[in-house]
Amino acid sequence: MSPAGFEIGTGMAPPGGLGFPSLPAAFSALGLDPSSIPSVVDGDGFDLLSDQGTSSQGVFGQGAWHLSKQWTFTFGARVNFEQKSAILNFKCLQPGVVCPALGASDFNLDLHRRETDFSPKFTIQYFPFENLSLFATRAKGYKSGGYNNLLTTTVGVEVEPEETVSWETGAKGTLFSNALSYSATFFNMEVENLQVQQFLGTTTVVVRNAGGARSRGVEMDFQWLTPWEPLSLRAAGAFTDARYKDFANAPAPRSFSSNEQDLSGRTMPFVSKWQFNVTPELRFPLPGRNLPWVGEWLPADLGLSIALDAFYRSQHYLDIDLDPGTLQRGYALLNGRVRLFALGEALSFGLAVENLADVDALQLATDSATFPGYMVVQEFQRRFAFEARYAW
Repeated sequence: MSPAGFEIGTGMAPPGGLGFPSLPAAFSALGLDPSSIPSVVDGDGFDLLSDQGTSSQGVFGQGAWHLSKQWTFTFGARVNFEQKSAILNFKCLQPGVVCPALGASDFNLDLHRRETDFSPKFTIQYFPFENLSLFATRAKGYKSGGYNNLLTTTVGVEVEPEETVSWETGAKGTLFSNALSYSATFFNMEVENLQVQQFLGTTTVVVRNAGGARSRGVEMDFQWLTPWEPLSLRAAGAFTDARYKDFANAPAPRSFSSNEQDLSGRTMPFVSKWQFNVTPELRFPLPGRNLPWVGEWLPADLGLSIALDAFYRSQHYLDIDLDPGTLQRGYALLNGRVRLFALGEALSFGLAVENLADVDALQLATDSATFPGYMVVQEFQRRFAFEARYAW
């Protein structure tokens, strides 16, 4: 049994990343008694072949028209031509126990598709003052369709293209003799035929279309060089309301009696409503030349910087079926950095610690393909890093 076969069959990575010469060897790796294997499944399984090809050409350009000193109109566009082909072959092996258990059947497909897309972008900018810019943008986005690789039936083989129309408006500027720079953006995005990824076990990912989705909210950030020269402050925040507009045939959690559910109007996974981060940083010159014995060997512009990153993210789901068991609660993270620099910062030595408080948070949680419970991926672990850099 190959590593891929073990992962597809069990929903787990093979121990040590190795393959297995036989099904008994795979059972032993799982801590099961090989003698319990029914002889009826000897030699059973399936063969899967996927051969895909893509040819893509694109033309894009952008131009700006300065209507006056205060008004600028920018237009850009991209034209994309794409061809895709796929040969997909699935064959069940005898005695034919595994395929019925998986709901699989033989198929042999030779598929071809062509797509052409025109995606324009318009931006109008207004500069009422020297240190303030107001803007509004309308843009169209596009993600091509295609074919799924690892399926056991012909259902869901083809994926339709995703189209996005977005609007943004906001402001950028500086204050206090450029000591404070800031920006704020309001956005609204409408998506048709949203492509979503569905995890099957630990290794298989299929793409399917949701009917539509929309995302709207506001993003803000600023950087402040405070009156106390050693201290600077950076911060950013976002509020996002992302929802499915139409997803009537969404996959249902394993605990449901049905295989499908209606997620229309529900929040989208992997998107938090609130996100914030704040980074205070201190930078001090060091009196290296005044140190006894070693001072004459040290650079005259020796300096030290100390920074702390504080990050917060509110709760969000970690699988497209919005299973309550995949809800990641809100969490806060702290990262720290200390850096010694000299020679105009061409030379530096740094120490960084990620996740100082050793917070447990997950990046992904999805139903295991074979066993009860979830397959999860850890998002953060406490990590230490040392860096030495010299630029010339």
